[in-house]
Amino acid sequence: WPVQQLDGTTDAQVVRVARETKADLIVLGLGEHGIVDRWFGGETALRVLNLTNLPVLAVSRGARALPTRVLVAMDFSETSEHALSAALPLLGKGAKITLAHVVPRDISMGTWPAWDDAYENVVKAGFAQLRARLPGPALASADELVLYGDPGRELLQRAQQMRADLIVAGTRGLTVIPGTLLGRVSTKLIRGANCSVFIL
Repeated sequence: WPVQQLDGTTDAQVVRVARETKADLIVLGLGEHGIVDRWFGGETALRVLNLTNLPVLAVSRGARALPTRVLVAMDFSETSEHALSAALPLLGKGAKITLAHVVPRDISMGTWPAWDDAYENVVKAGFAQLRARLPGPALASADELVLYGDPGRELLQRAQQMRADLIVAGTRGLTVIPGTLLGRVSTKLIRGANCSVFIL
């Protein structure tokens, strides 16, 4: 593999070289989460994400093999589906996938949206359509999960509970509740995850 030493800001140089080499994926380390670490460059993954439309794999310090316990943030947007599809080739043999949809609280009302038949049907149909569009053994055995609350916080808690090796998410995808953006979620995931994070 060619090795280059470059001068300049890390994020800009990584994105420039990725563009010039027509890369399909940017892989970098997942920084520490402390304030001091962020101040001195721990936010490189987020800065790279803001400068590129390529998928970014931020690898945790403890990663030693291909991921086999995977949590996928699924808002049923095209972006979240593409993120899952792009992450599948990166998984280890026999990987166990959990597809998680988070029902966010209506911040303005301070209440949960009604979990009525219409919303439930949208979520069930979303999972079914996803499996139909992305057939294969990995998704055939995937678990479906519905969480309630702040999407970033809920996904991080679930990832920790299931001891996930990888969290997969799209960024800036619209949820089934119009106007809710996933960009804030991807930022929380990068900043708070103890495992690797794949963002498209």
